[in-house]
Amino acid sequence: MKEKTRIPNACDSCHYYRRATENADFGNCCINPPQVIVKSDGADKADRASSIWPTVNASDWCGQYKAAVAEAVNSNIADATS
Repeated sequence: MKEKTRIPNACDSCHYYRRATENADFGNCCINPPQVIVKSDGADKADRASSIWPTVNASDWCGQYKAAVAEAVNSNIADATS
């Protein structure tokens, strides 16, 4: 099995990332509140509202990255022992 290349500061190691399922390569970014989505069923029916967090790929990245707690702790331990 080919090992995946890890991208530094990617979503999969971010504090705000929530993987969809254990082995999924995508999940939700929870840095901001969920986005409200309004769906219309037509003129005779009521609109329905729901909310979702944006779906992102595990390898995506952005400028608001914050290391997940376990990763931050491991990094601090590595720095302290260097």
